[in-house]
Amino acid sequence: MSATARPKRGDTVELLLEEIDERGRTLGAIDGRRVAVRGGVLGARVRARITRVLRGALEASCECELVPSAARGRARCPHVASCG
Repeated sequence: MSATARPKRGDTVELLLEEIDERGRTLGAIDGRRVAVRGGVLGARVRARITRVLRGALEASCECELVPSAARGRARCPHVASCG
């Protein structure tokens, strides 16, 4: 995706996740637009796929973690991915 093109549904973007919203999604930004990412970890740089385009914001799902967060810890249970 070029720097001037507006992101569309299905595009992939790279983001630094800097905040957490009231729904537990991590937040990043591209070109001044907020991006709410499901499956991200605060402080990580991720590649995310845009799933929904709204007027002032975007929603995305995390595809891969490019740079892990310093806050990431080891899971206490091996089944954390399936049941939380």
